[in-house]
Amino acid sequence: MTRYLIGSLVLALSAGWLSSGALSQGASAICEGTTDKTSLGSIRICESPGGAAKGLQAQVVFSDSKDGNMLAEASGTDEGREMVCASISDTLKNSLPASGSSYLAGSRRLICNFGSTALSGFEQIAKAPPSLSLPEITKRLEQQKANTTPNTSSGPVKKLLARDLAAQTSKWDGQRIETTMSCFYADKSDYRCIGGGARIDISRVSNAEGREFIEDRCDTLTKSSSRTCNFRIVFVYGRYTTHRVSDRSEITLILPVGEVAELYPATSGRR
Repeated sequence: MTRYLIGSLVLALSAGWLSSGALSQGASAICEGTTDKTSLGSIRICESPGGAAKGLQAQVVFSDSKDGNMLAEASGTDEGREMVCASISDTLKNSLPASGSSYLAGSRRLICNFGSTALSGFEQIAKAPPSLSLPEITKRLEQQKANTTPNTSSGPVKKLLARDLAAQTSKWDGQRIETTMSCFYADKSDYRCIGGGARIDISRVSNAEGREFIEDRCDTLTKSSSRTCNFRIVFVYGRYTTHRVSDRSEITLILPVGEVAELYPATSGRR
């Protein structure tokens, strides 16, 4: 899911940042005051002054929200960090080449450098390797995902009711889980299963029979409400977050490792 949202989330953030705050002259670099226009986080933009080698730096602090956490998680990897910085660069209409990036998980702080940022006033970080183009980054992320796809077809399994998964806990991290929920084929690479106050979001159904069944028989909300679309779901527990349904209620969102799961029609009795 992260790979589909990075571009649109950064666009939403940067649109708010670009429309607010005036640049103020510092001792060297010219920096924009920190703004916080969205729930995703805050940003500070610094540029080199006139007459100096051109440089631009984006200093980002992500909020503790669902979408902010998604961007923070992506920034924790080299490939994801380059993708987020590239999206920021595109949104700012920046023509300078990427020259380094850094992410501090403790403070949820991302630094993206473009051009020459050696002047005082720029936050100094270790220089990153030469940047890749966005298509190259996307290709690497897909290759990395393929190489780290979890094996859901072997090993001990812990059977849980859907309502058990609603508990906001990390005690099942890395364990192979089986549960039963109603599932729906929402979009390409987007399968959603819900029940008992919990929801599981899946990007890939690893068993062909399960994938063909849900895409053929559970591709509308009307169909998904029938018993035909009750599935036994087998996956490796990755992490949980929360999804607010209304002002007074929320559900627990479960993200399997690799967003991969096996699906078996609950009425078939097959395994």
